[in-house]
Amino acid sequence: MKYINTKYIFFFILLIFTITSCSRNIPNKQQRINKLQNLIPNSSFTTKTIKSKSYKFYTIQQKKEQCKNLHIYFEGDGLAWITKTLVSEDPTPLNPMTFKLLLKDNSNCKVYIARVCQYVNDSLCNKQAWTSHRFNKHIINSTNEVINQLKKQFKNESFSFIGYSGGAAIASLVANQRNDVTNLITIAGNLNTKLWTELKNLSPLSKSLNPVNHTDSIQTLKQYHLIGENDNIIPFEITQSYMAKFQNKHNIKYIKVNASHNCCFETYFKEIIKEIE
Repeated sequence: MKYINTKYIFFFILLIFTITSCSRNIPNKQQRINKLQNLIPNSSFTTKTIKSKSYKFYTIQQKKEQCKNLHIYFEGDGLAWITKTLVSEDPTPLNPMTFKLLLKDNSNCKVYIARVCQYVNDSLCNKQAWTSHRFNKHIINSTNEVINQLKKQFKNESFSFIGYSGGAAIASLVANQRNDVTNLITIAGNLNTKLWTELKNLSPLSKSLNPVNHTDSIQTLKQYHLIGENDNIIPFEITQSYMAKFQNKHNIKYIKVNASHNCCFETYFKEIIKEIE
């Protein structure tokens, strides 16, 4: 008669308990959507889902009659993982950091773009889209399609791209495909995904593009990078390695501030956004 090692039974029960406890404490998708929508300050903002050839993108837009430079805000990775080993069932953010940054922007021409599979129901969504494939060529091209649609809608001449965390990677990769981006602003930006996974001992983003390897077309782009001194998710080495790819550092400004990854960038960001108005 074979006996089951009680040690393995204990660890299995502990694993189930941990997963159940984590899931129970996480707001559901509709609650997360409501949290974002409750931040919308007035009727000058409109929500709109934009469809690329493949994915749906949730956006919040504000527009005056004429826009010369359109500010695009790219959301971070959201709730991609529940724990270091447990992938989330839905990446919609618990804390819509990027929209909070947008609210510090006095421009009347601005658009918040959530990431693929955030805030929407999309039949193409699968866990790869917010884990290993989150920055792959198909997702970057789909995002760029949305930017093209926005340009037709707003009739703007140029863009300023603002990206938080993983949204900074999207902003950089999309900017590298365009010639109408005048400013790139990153906040706690994941701009070298290979170095990030190595430093944090995470699974490589093997099916994703790495921003640090795609900088040829943005060598002269004006850049601002906000780095949190207390950020234990995206350390300063990430930004340093990205900046090293640029021969001309005169167009690049980085600022270390008293912030963690998820808190307290808004005041500092407000000062930066004034510089591009």
